[in-house]
Amino acid sequence: MLTKKRFCLKILLIACAAFIAGTFLFHKVEDRKAYAQVKDKWYESKDVDFNDGLFRETLLSGPGTAADIRLAPFNQWYNDFWEFRRAVIVDNRLNPDSLQSYQVRFEIPYWTGMNSNFADIRFTSQNGVTILDHWKEQFTASSAAVFWVNIPTIPESDLLKVYVYYGNLGTGDTSDGDNVFVFFDDFNDNSLDATKWTIIGTGASEQNGLMQLLITNATQQPSLSTAITRIIPSQFILDRRVKLFAANEFFYGSMLISSLSGILGTIRYSYDFNPADGILYTNRDSFYVARSSDDSSSPLSPFWNNVWFDETVIYNGDTGDVTYFRDNNVTKETISYVINETANDVRFMFTPQGSGEGHFHEMDNVRIRRYTKYEPTVEVGVEQIESIGAYVTKGTYASSVFDTLASASTIDSITWNTTLPAGTAITMEIRASDNQFEADDYLDPPWTTVINGSDPPLAGRFIQYRATLSGTGVFSPELEDVLVNYTITSPISPSIIIAEGGNIPGPTNEQSSASDLEMIQVSLTAGASEPILISSVAFTASGTGDDVVEIIPDSVRLYVDNDDNGILNSSSDTLLGTGTYSGDNGTITFSGLSLVINQSEETNILLVYNLSGTATFGDTFIANIMTRQDITATGVISEEPSTILGTFPLNGNAKTISTSGSFSVALGAATPESQTVSNDAQGVSVLQLSFQTGSVEPITVSGLKITANGTGNDGQDIKPNGCWLILDSNGNGAVDTQEYQIGFNQSFSADDGSVTFTLTEQLPINGDAKWLLLYTYSGNGTGGDTFEASIVSPTDITATGVNSASSITPSGAFPITSATITLSSQLTLPNPSEPARVKGSQANYCIIKNMSCDNRLAWITLMLAFAFIGIALAFNRRNRN
Repeated sequence: MLTKKRFCLKILLIACAAFIAGTFLFHKVEDRKAYAQVKDKWYESKDVDFNDGLFRETLLSGPGTAADIRLAPFNQWYNDFWEFRRAVIVDNRLNPDSLQSYQVRFEIPYWTGMNSNFADIRFTSQNGVTILDHWKEQFTASSAAVFWVNIPTIPESDLLKVYVYYGNLGTGDTSDGDNVFVFFDDFNDNSLDATKWTIIGTGASEQNGLMQLLITNATQQPSLSTAITRIIPSQFILDRRVKLFAANEFFYGSMLISSLSGILGTIRYSYDFNPADGILYTNRDSFYVARSSDDSSSPLSPFWNNVWFDETVIYNGDTGDVTYFRDNNVTKETISYVINETANDVRFMFTPQGSGEGHFHEMDNVRIRRYTKYEPTVEVGVEQIESIGAYVTKGTYASSVFDTLASASTIDSITWNTTLPAGTAITMEIRASDNQFEADDYLDPPWTTVINGSDPPLAGRFIQYRATLSGTGVFSPELEDVLVNYTITSPISPSIIIAEGGNIPGPTNEQSSASDLEMIQVSLTAGASEPILISSVAFTASGTGDDVVEIIPDSVRLYVDNDDNGILNSSSDTLLGTGTYSGDNGTITFSGLSLVINQSEETNILLVYNLSGTATFGDTFIANIMTRQDITATGVISEEPSTILGTFPLNGNAKTISTSGSFSVALGAATPESQTVSNDAQGVSVLQLSFQTGSVEPITVSGLKITANGTGNDGQDIKPNGCWLILDSNGNGAVDTQEYQIGFNQSFSADDGSVTFTLTEQLPINGDAKWLLLYTYSGNGTGGDTFEASIVSPTDITATGVNSASSITPSGAFPITSATITLSSQLTLPNPSEPARVKGSQANYCIIKNMSCDNRLAWITLMLAFAFIGIALAFNRRNRN
């Protein structure tokens, strides 16, 4: 029978066991993801912090921590006779293409001080001085006007500022359509311009500011065509005013759009009511748009007879749209039709066409402008007066996008410091999203306006703020010290960085039958949160060679480059997959991979070809990873898709079919980093060079010139005969036993001078050699002196092909320069490494060495449980005694 004390002891032991089991069971469920319960901050206070932002009518003032954001200076004034101006923002942010010599429509209301007929309107570029050509389409006195402005360049996906000036009642109108549009005629000179038009037949006349095509002779019906010398772009917009008159029921006037390759489209203004005339048109009393070989288009009814209307034809290269307007520009209807021909040297022909006499086709303000799918919009700013002061009146600053490295990071607060002179203000907005966005994505995610010190209801991995500064022009507000406090409340997303490998194969000449041809080395570095599983990688071929015929089928192979040297070693590198490109310049996808990369570790993969022997001289082959979507990766623990980081595309170097050899030179992957050494240090590794050769022939290097640089005196501070070249056999960037000398006993004759090694070193076919430059210092240098070594240009290396005996010039990115070596009075030992940290998080320290701190809850619980058990056992032993 249990005593009361023993019963209590057993209950205590059972509770401890349940506590341990429950803790580990709970932790096992929750530990599938790497959590970082951290409060952190994003703080911008220095010039280097603000530099990465987007400045719109704002600028950065002051160095270091004295930096602030303020309004931009007031631009120059066009002319003292103009009293007012307004900034106009041309918004092209939705357009991925830049626009050249583009016609932009401006609707300008009447402003106090403006000429009632808008004759004093002038437009200038962003500098406030350079005049932009404009044409005044229409105006209502003292009410509003429509202008078209030719802007030389509108940048893609961006905003552009121009100015509109007014307030000079004594000036004349400078409206000029010829300088604005691709083609223009307002017919105001009452004389047909033969450089613009070609007339066939009789009955064409220009008078009273109009062009009229009148059928006065049924056998010589007039037509008017744009002159063949007038070059019209392949994508265009035609605008014009039109009036048609059908003198009887046999009218079928038209506008023909043609090119050198054929008829692009015909717009028929059909009024043929007589079914007995043999004409095939059945769409009576209507507009009728069709290609000449297809009269099945739907009509627009009824026909507008003897009425002025506006017509717009838009041709985007594939389809045409025709829109009609009348009665104060109210749209009537739009016709769309498909164009089969390719536009080339576009021309227009207008005709009244019809049976009998008296039909006419009149027009005015014919203009052709450039086309873009995303038409820029305009927004007019506030009025500025010439004598207003030193600053613009409004501007914005948008920060760079900050990555917290954790999804759903909660924004706790945002604060900032300001200086606000009288009449100035700053409005702050902030936004956040788990989806990565660009700093100039102005629509998505949406902005939230905040007050200083507030707690906005936002969360996301990526955060950005935007400040709008405003003033009267006399003073500018100043923004500084922006602080965003946030809490990471969700798992850190798995991530991997994709980059060119440190030993990416260089550009080389190759035989058409070259095998085991290394094309591209790719570096894969897992993030700190968890290991990454790579399940597929896709490559895209480019170059002039045929990637199907001239590469042996199934010989495109992907390896893990286990020794990271960019060279295939079949005994040590791991084959991941083989295949064939989908076509010339096609793709190949290696799927079903099970490549695991441990957290914070790097793995290199290597793509290799076997050429078939059918490539011809000059053919080139290149392998690339074009986009981040070409990599499929997931977190091993979280099983969530990994964020793919890096800059794309990743491009391999070209392999060229040739009969003469080649080699490339680059900094070695293990080239020494910047270091501090004593002024009498011996055998200091300065520079590692990587040489790669093709499959055509071995290369003999007979000379190598090294040029010195830095603040130290190379002639005195480097010991005589203290420059050596070593063959770095294992490529580790350091001198090891049994590595032999290539060149030695060279001296710098002067400060910032050069040394030339005379060599007889042969680089084998398909070789990859690493050379190491060593310095021995004389003891004469002083602390702080610096030294660098460079190969300035390809001519600093003398080489010949072993078989061809021809001179070979190396390829590579020159100059090739070492890191900086700095002298000190004594050898400086490196500091012990600090624990690794993730940007934006607090360092995690663990009391159990080499134990992940994510498991600290379980281990602390375990130790507490053992402590409880020890106390219980001691209690039990005491009672027994």
